[in-house]
Amino acid sequence: MNLSETIGQQVRSLRLEKNMSLGQLAQISGISKVMLSQIEKGVANPTINTLWKIANGLQVPYAELIAPSTEEATFVTYTESNMQYSPDGKCRIFCYYPMAVGRRSEIFVMELQQGACYESPGHPQKSKEYIIVDSGSLTLRIQDKEYRLKQGDSLCFSASVTHVYANPDTPRTKVYLINEYAV
Repeated sequence: MNLSETIGQQVRSLRLEKNMSLGQLAQISGISKVMLSQIEKGVANPTINTLWKIANGLQVPYAELIAPSTEEATFVTYTESNMQYSPDGKCRIFCYYPMAVGRRSEIFVMELQQGACYESPGHPQKSKEYIIVDSGSLTLRIQDKEYRLKQGDSLCFSASVTHVYANPDTPRTKVYLINEYAV
């Protein structure tokens, strides 16, 4: 597929996802309805300026218009995940799906040994974090509030503030994390 076709598919997909007509997108982007139709069909080769206007109208990052959609399956093995360690080595974080064009979230697995404590300085404004404890227990401190979670428990919170994960008393804690970022 060539770049014009990719752009066309992305513009159409994003426009429909936002429940917008061609006329509505034309009005807010300043690009004619005829030009938008040609872009969506993949027959027009839009300029960078035109793409910026469309991206602003759709309220998406510019790069989202030029990246092909990923409809195929993405397989990531344990060894391929991007692993990070805390300075003391008691906490390991595996990033399976980092931020990417078209994806406004990241998916991690966190493993904490007994006594581990990991502090996250916070994420961008309006971000949310979803956690699910797979095994062990977790103490999560968000500003002045502390939550105690055990296997199977889940918590969603505003992740723009400092938060601290700790495993005070189980041999090993495993947690699934999803960070969701606002547009």
